[in-house]
Amino acid sequence: MNGGCQAGREHMMYNLELLREYTPVASTLVVGNVLFPRLLPWEVNACHKEIRKAHERLKADTDQYVSELLHQTAYHNNTLGNALLANEGRALEHFTGDNIREYMMKHFSAERSVFVGINVDHDELCKWLMRSFAEYVAIPNLPREEPKPIYTGGYKLEENADMPVCNIAIGFETEGWNSADLVPVTVLQTLLSGGGSFSTGGPGKGMHSRLYLNVLNQNPNVESCMAFNTQYSDSGLFGMYITGYGQEAPRLVDIALNELHKL
Repeated sequence: MNGGCQAGREHMMYNLELLREYTPVASTLVVGNVLFPRLLPWEVNACHKEIRKAHERLKADTDQYVSELLHQTAYHNNTLGNALLANEGRALEHFTGDNIREYMMKHFSAERSVFVGINVDHDELCKWLMRSFAEYVAIPNLPREEPKPIYTGGYKLEENADMPVCNIAIGFETEGWNSADLVPVTVLQTLLSGGGSFSTGGPGKGMHSRLYLNVLNQNPNVESCMAFNTQYSDSGLFGMYITGYGQEAPRLVDIALNELHKL
């Protein structure tokens, strides 16, 4: 059995991978950890070290780190711009069992959750889920603020002398999942597509997309170039992510903006 928990900017997901006959155990484990966690002090304190490791992994994953910086810059100090990981220092002081439980009481409830099973009988899954919730006493959802994201824009620059490659992300605000422009923006991303400068090719690789033809095939100094389209409930980011050698940074920006101006 493998399990984990992933946090996004608008959701949290618990997942388990196991043999089908262990479905009764899986449903109880997931529901118990979501609605009835014990949050023992020694467990919470042990997580402080894991958070520091998570920060190290984030900075080691350049693509993910650039995406995190892009969000923090686009929505500076609000909603979607808040860091996914607790900042080292003062934030870790508030990483306590009581605070975590208060957060879960405010946001976690059966009405705000979905349960999905893959390659498992629907009726069997529902049966064990009903049993897992048998002792659950519903607590009225507490009122909570749902502030709208405020797009601030701006720029963020970080220098690392140990990295020969320059990574640049240029993003623009979109209106989110419920926008009438969702489909056109998605089509634009597909039209631009992109990838790395070295690829084995083959059907479906996007070798004839605009960024492959106009950027990667024409500019040997570009290591990779791709369009991105990240959507949330009431805002989003569309733009371009381009990488190349550090001394080419101004040229990389010009190349990316030139392709965006052609749209």
